[in-house]
Amino acid sequence: MLKGLGRGTMALALRDEALALTTSLINSELNTEQQADIREILNEYQDIFSDVPKVMNLIEHKVQLTETEPENHKSYPIPYKMQKDIDKEIDDMLAMGVI
Repeated sequence: MLKGLGRGTMALALRDEALALTTSLINSELNTEQQADIREILNEYQDIFSDVPKVMNLIEHKVQLTETEPENHKSYPIPYKMQKDIDKEIDDMLAMGVI
C-alpha cells in the first residue's frame, strides 16, 4: 500500500491512516455535535492521539553501566515467515524517524 513512498510521505500517510482509524472509532451513540467536538479535539491534538510512534526529546536519560566491555551474544534466529513483517516494521520505523 505505501511501498515506493519517500520517508516523509510515508510518515504522513501513516499518521493520516492512524487519525482516520481513530476518528472512525468515535462512539456512534454520541450526537452530531458531540462527535464534531471529539473530531475537533482529535485534529487539534493529533500528535498526541496517534498510533504512530515518534521521538520525544522532553527528557534525557542516562544508563550507568557496571562494566565497560560489551557483552556478546548470538542473535536469535528469525523464522523465515516472519522476515517480511519484520522488514516492514523496520522500514516503517525508519520512515517515521524513530530509529
